[in-house]
Amino acid sequence: MAIPKPFSRPSVSLADDVKRDWQSVPVSTLLVGDVVPGYGRVESIDTYPEETHVTWKNGDLTIFAPGDTVTAFVKV
Repeated sequence: MAIPKPFSRPSVSLADDVKRDWQSVPVSTLLVGDVVPGYGRVESIDTYPEETHVTWKNGDLTIFAPGDTVTAFVKV
């Protein structure tokens, strides 16, 4: 039996083809959208020879030294 018109809605899928996993990665390899516990979601990242500047979704800026690593929810 079909669902009456006022009660039927188009389906929404929250799944996407992008797979993510928690990994320990160098800060310089972070991408926009990656999530780092204690900091948040990456809004922008600028890598320089002497440091890496990461701006988070909340507007905070963190400066990391070369070779620093973080645990992040990244694309795999």
